[in-house]
Amino acid sequence: KNKIKIHKLGTSYDGSSHQSTDNVLRIFSCSLLTYVKRIHIIAEALHLIHNININWTHIGGGPEEKKINVHFNNYSDNITANITGLIQPNNVKSFYVGKPADLFINVSSSEGIPVSIMEAMSASIPVLATNVGGNNEIVNKTNGKLLPTDINPDLLCSELINFFNLSRNEKNIMRRNSFNTFKKYHDSKINSELLSKELLSFFKNND
Repeated sequence: KNKIKIHKLGTSYDGSSHQSTDNVLRIFSCSLLTYVKRIHIIAEALHLIHNININWTHIGGGPEEKKINVHFNNYSDNITANITGLIQPNNVKSFYVGKPADLFINVSSSEGIPVSIMEAMSASIPVLATNVGGNNEIVNKTNGKLLPTDINPDLLCSELINFFNLSRNEKNIMRRNSFNTFKKYHDSKINSELLSKELLSFFKNND
């Protein structure tokens, strides 16, 4: 184990999002639409919410897209939802930067430490994520919340309502903590410099 050293992945800072000011909860998810990502849980949870205006954007596409789209026609008037389809990775943050974005959701059954969460945090977005893989290395109660591995639509519905009901100040604290998590652990500029120094030191010492 003394031969192994971990260097974290990261993403760039391209600007921040901001809280919605029109009493709409704007939520985002980002992944390939495959079964392991369990995006159907988000789609089903929104059926259970009737007293909150929610706008959900899923960034990405994939084989589960038609199944998710079926839900959209049956939502109550308070829910709007759309799937972007497959896009270039460097366009993901264009959905956040300079725009209202309140919450990012990851309900996967398996993960590493998702770059999608790093990207959301770089734009100051709080995160709800299942406690799988390395999600607990980036998501905590200060910048969002870890969800049970066996998350279901009912529980996710409750978590969305709880988040919506937080005060504006509480949400702003989460937003600051989300950005600070990105800055401390997942800023690609800082992480690449650290890795560069490590490699230079290694080659110098083994020359």
